[in-house]
Amino acid sequence: KSAVMMALVNPNAGGLLVSGEKGSGKSTLGRAARELTDMPWVEVPVSVTEDRLFGSIDAEAAVRLGKRKLQPGLLDEADGGIMYIDDANLLREDILSSVLGVREAGGYRLERDGLSEQCDTKYTVLAVMTPESGTLGASALDRFGMFVSIDDEPDEEARMEIMQRVLSYEKNGEAFRREWLEETGKLKKQIEDARALLPEVEASDAMIRLAAVYTLKANVAGHRADIYMIEAARAIAALAGRTYILP
Repeated sequence: KSAVMMALVNPNAGGLLVSGEKGSGKSTLGRAARELTDMPWVEVPVSVTEDRLFGSIDAEAAVRLGKRKLQPGLLDEADGGIMYIDDANLLREDILSSVLGVREAGGYRLERDGLSEQCDTKYTVLAVMTPESGTLGASALDRFGMFVSIDDEPDEEARMEIMQRVLSYEKNGEAFRREWLEETGKLKKQIEDARALLPEVEASDAMIRLAAVYTLKANVAGHRADIYMIEAARAIAALAGRTYILP
């Protein structure tokens, strides 16, 4: 939950990839994030085509107006919001690479049948995957700022609580939502306040140096990890109502 909230607060934190076995609740966790924000929410199906993702010629406008016009796709629709991917490891590698690449670049150029248009878009990628269905390449993993692995719950009381909540939801979904409406509202308000505070959160030279030390000790390649670490720390600070980063 903390990682999801961090991702919703700071789009520069590199998004979030949640990995877990079947039935671990990772998809439920991912989709539940939609309740915590009013930002645009776009889901990318595993079967998505390049035209649907990037955009294509607007056939309706062509028939109605007799003019060729470009119609942006899911990447454009996600501008300022969340792009959710279920079973990210089953998505075509080139498609996933494009989603992550456009997020980093902040836009793309759409070209179809002689027409060209620059589409600026900025979004946060929230994705889940099941390891037994396949892994992601090193290039894709490197572009996610945060990674969380969900393990089976070993505590008996916690497993009972999970079952009770699932049974309660299945019995009456609306009543279940009303029961948790106040708590959901508090989390949503916390995220909204944190997003508003985020521009004021500064990273001191000491914290930047500490991030560099950690990444060097971890022998990471490139500089993405350093930057994502600082941006994630800024999100944590904003959620805590602070304008400074703590170790």
